[in-house]
Amino acid sequence: MLEIAQWEFEDVINEVSLARSPLAIRLYVHVLRCLFRILSFASPRLASTLALKVFLTPPRTTASRWERRFEGLGTQQFVTVGDKQLRVLTHGAGDKTALLVHGWGSRSTHLGSYAESLAQAGYRVCSVDGPAHGYSTGKCTDMMEFAQAIAIVAEHLGRIDVAVGHSFGAACTLLSVDRFGLKAEKLILISCFAEAVFITESFARFLRIGKAVVHEMRLRLERKYRNTWSWERIAPTQLIRAYRKPILLIHDMQDDEVPVQHAQLLQSNNPNAQIFFTENQGHRKILRDKRGIAAAITFLADTA
Repeated sequence: MLEIAQWEFEDVINEVSLARSPLAIRLYVHVLRCLFRILSFASPRLASTLALKVFLTPPRTTASRWERRFEGLGTQQFVTVGDKQLRVLTHGAGDKTALLVHGWGSRSTHLGSYAESLAQAGYRVCSVDGPAHGYSTGKCTDMMEFAQAIAIVAEHLGRIDVAVGHSFGAACTLLSVDRFGLKAEKLILISCFAEAVFITESFARFLRIGKAVVHEMRLRLERKYRNTWSWERIAPTQLIRAYRKPILLIHDMQDDEVPVQHAQLLQSNNPNAQIFFTENQGHRKILRDKRGIAAAITFLADTA
């Protein structure tokens, strides 16, 4: 059942969207919640193992008709990152390069409206399918692998004039700058969360996983990397402080997945950061919001 329902799990982030989801998705979530409730008492260790497996396995979303059309207008290449092959989709042929990074359970074409506008503004726009996402290979991934992949792709592409990230992709872009040496002249961070622990808490709250189990889940991922980092140290509020170049934060006032206070916290931690607020676009429609896209283009022109 995990494999059957997983492809749409990205859209099932809160109770409102769950109620509107197909029956298979609602059953999948119900089964997981029951399983975690039982395992939390019977075997907390097994519960944390399962939690980490689910947490690190992104859904595979299908492209819309518009995305498929837009995809066909670009060229694609594959970049080797570790044991994975990452698809990079390119539009435009400008002398400046924009690197676009999608969110969790998403795909490169979800930023198609940004790619289209940036190409029209004179950029070569390179949109990457992250590890285990889109047409890239792999089944599981995490922030560290995702962030390292961004840096490797960027090095392959050459100078990056602006990196644009959405949600998980925005946080991983900051992590890529801080830990893996991503060199980007400007950053545009859309719907970015402020704390890394936040995503684990949201995950646990949605699947009704107990605090002890999710805490052990976090420790397991730290141990995977031999405790070379902690969740607190990779918080975007920490990572954003060291970036000395222009940053634009775009966030919706009514985002019910990553509340607007996250953007305000991020801005308070870097004097170079500006915020542009959208209205009634939420966490996903914001990627098609014309005012937000126009603000991004203006930001790039103003900071040229």
